Amino acid sequence: MVYMTPEELGWKPYVSGLFRREPSDDLGVVICAPILDQKENVIGILGIFQKAAFDAINDVFARGKQPILCGGTGLYIESLLANYQFSHVPHFLSEPLDIQFPHVVFGLNPSTDERREKITKRLQARLQEGMLEEVQQLLVDGVHPEELRWLGLEYKWMINYIEGHIAKDEFEKGLETAIHQFAKRQMTYFRKMERAGIEINWIPDTLDFQAQRDFILNFI
Repeated sequence: MVYMTPEELGWKPYVSGLFRREPSDDLGVVICAPILDQKENVIGILGIFQKAAFDAINDVFARGKQPILCGGTGLYIESLLANYQFSHVPHFLSEPLDIQFPHVVFGLNPSTDERREKITKRLQARLQEGMLEEVQQLLVDGVHPEELRWLGLEYKWMINYIEGHIAKDEFEKGLETAIHQFAKRQMTYFRKMERAGIEINWIPDTLDFQAQRDFILNFI
């Protein structure tokens, strides 16, 4: 199994940040992040993520393809790599999951200035592509605002703006700052994963796209 970020593959999530599983004729692809489960009215629960990712990965393997877990925060990635167990079996499982897959982990580590520039450009692009409108539609479809707030980060800021608690300028500047801070914390989390024994193959930032691709393929 290969773990990469969306940017490494050139893939895009839903504008608001939710990811989905994408089938492929050539490669079994699993794109995983916090999951919105409207049927059970549960959002972002780590155990539900584990079960959905576990089932999707097994499905890809069963079709003779190579699964790729792309993105998600360090916590969600680690929950699979370290086979997180809970104090009790969740109600949606008959027994604990045994998540044991061979894997190789890759990561990007651009300079701080480059990372900040990319975050700013990506946020501006997501806003132009309809990120706010997408969340407004979720509300129209019946998702409760507090459920979206529970997802944190973008959703908390967007709900506060949509409900009129903050002005547009405060929303955009505040959200951008929050994402920069979150990215910094994620890099700290990935270092923690390394100290815990999870090897991350950091792709040299100086390589062009083709060289980055060759770097990855050398490990597969």
